[in-house]
Amino acid sequence: MAKIIHGVAMLKALAILVLSFTGSMALANGDMNPGTQACVEQFQARVQKKIELGVPSKHLPRLYLPSSNPKNTVVIFTHGIFESPYFFKGINNIFAEQGFITLSVLLPGHWEGNWGSMRNVSYRDWISELNENVRIAQCFGNKIIFAGHSLGGLLSMNAALQHPDLTAGVMLWTPALAMRMLPAIGGVLGGLLHIDGNIVYKSPDLDEQALYAPNAAKQVGKMISHVRDTYGGGAMSKVYPRLDTPTFLAYAARDPAVDVDELTRAAHQIRGLKPLDVMFFPTKTGVWHGNIVKSKVDSYKRKKLDYNPRWNSMKEHIELFLRENF
Repeated sequence: MAKIIHGVAMLKALAILVLSFTGSMALANGDMNPGTQACVEQFQARVQKKIELGVPSKHLPRLYLPSSNPKNTVVIFTHGIFESPYFFKGINNIFAEQGFITLSVLLPGHWEGNWGSMRNVSYRDWISELNENVRIAQCFGNKIIFAGHSLGGLLSMNAALQHPDLTAGVMLWTPALAMRMLPAIGGVLGGLLHIDGNIVYKSPDLDEQALYAPNAAKQVGKMISHVRDTYGGGAMSKVYPRLDTPTFLAYAARDPAVDVDELTRAAHQIRGLKPLDVMFFPTKTGVWHGNIVKSKVDSYKRKKLDYNPRWNSMKEHIELFLRENF
């Protein structure tokens, strides 16, 4: 697990600069060149805006910089609904060890001091946030791997289709390509009745309990429609073949929100997806939902048993995918 001290983290024997700014910027051994420093300052300014919105340090966007010989391809991680960059810590380490610069996105409405922001956020705000990070990523490298979980996977797919000339690859963990009926209806009813999902859970805090605003589910539905209509003329089956860059897909047999049957259809239709680059988690693994992106390096209080028991296998799968394609 990376230990962060004044912004500098040592990952195993590898010197990795981790920037999750809560104060002044720290440099790795003081040897950051002016060009890289300018890029870092762009990222720092983005994080500062999140701090001003009341986002706690735990959930702030993170930037991982290899101390030497970074690859020219940047990885952008986008989290799932009601989550944050915190949930990509384990995955981030894999890419950092391989020499990739990675930056993670915190979507608008998530973990902000004003809880009401989640009730008013729009899917277009999420697209704009990711596009702003695309601009920052271009400062660090010429190509981008768009990586995301659930809602973040859907947004990553949208970004890859929106920026084909910049896209080196796509990595998806249970992308929200279609929603199951119950959460979709729950979002609609909750919105009509002005009832947040926390009525059956704990009250929201700024640590691990999100505000389950029904508007979030509504916006996910609108985001799905946006991708389907913009790139598929109303049919997701016409969207998938347009993803022709190297693609990695991991999903489980059960998910409380995402329609797994749609993921199986996507696995057969995404042009850039090879059969060996699909990782399927059967129900018996106990992995259901986005917990396939967690690992034992994460300390998550509420659901300790939701870690992926096949983490090491997934890590090896990701490393192989990266070696063969980048």
